[in-house]
Amino acid sequence: MALTSLKNVFSLVSLVALAILHSSFEVASISVNAESEAEADALLIWKASLRNEAQSPLPSWTLLPNNATNSSNNQYTSSTPRSWFGVSCNHAGSVIRLNLTSSALKGTLHEFPFSSLPNLAYVDLSMNGFFGENQLNGSIPIEIGHLKSLNDLSLYANHLHGSIPASIGNLSNLAYLDLDEKKNLYSIPTSLADLGNLAYLYLCDNQLSGSIPLEIGNLTNLVDLDISYNNLKGLIPPSIGKFENLALLQMYENQLSGTIPTEIGNLKLKVQ
Repeated sequence: MALTSLKNVFSLVSLVALAILHSSFEVASISVNAESEAEADALLIWKASLRNEAQSPLPSWTLLPNNATNSSNNQYTSSTPRSWFGVSCNHAGSVIRLNLTSSALKGTLHEFPFSSLPNLAYVDLSMNGFFGENQLNGSIPIEIGHLKSLNDLSLYANHLHGSIPASIGNLSNLAYLDLDEKKNLYSIPTSLADLGNLAYLYLCDNQLSGSIPLEIGNLTNLVDLDISYNNLKGLIPPSIGKFENLALLQMYENQLSGTIPTEIGNLKLKVQ
């Protein structure tokens, strides 16, 4: 009799444990879906701000209604951007990569959901038609500093103007930054020196003026540095001699003066 009672108690405890475990999975699933939906909604707001006279940009960027049948046998919820063109997500459905290079997009970055994509690590929006407000004097939004997970950012060959925001120095994981051919980005912010993991920095053909910041020597992990075709003036800072890993240095077509620092002679690199 006692043995039977013990078995009943054990069975009841097992059922309760399974119920709690199932409930926990459901709560976790709801949380994941909510995050994915929020990111999808934020990207759709940016999409709506773009304009393309020939066709609707990013036609695959849509959300299926809740009662729709997913063509992939509902492997993922209809609200995830996993199947969208140029978008990659992690297992939880959160956006980690955005590759929209040469997509003929036109518009601004001012509606881009920088603060809504906490896991975004790779962004390539190069070779598009982005521009600032009034198509004349916009800038890269300061909100870009919210992308704490970002390690690869490419915005080259667009029509962005204005300053490189100081907030870009908040991207502590950034290893690759390509802002070539922006036409007018004013000057090199000293906050770039805070990017301790930066290995590749391309600022070619931007009409950059002013001097090369002394703090640039803090970028000790640099492998490639291209600041050619700008209007930079003044001396080449001796701190460049700290670039122990530098393989390629391009500074031609500027208005630099003075002599080449002797510290550069200690580096094994190709200077152009």
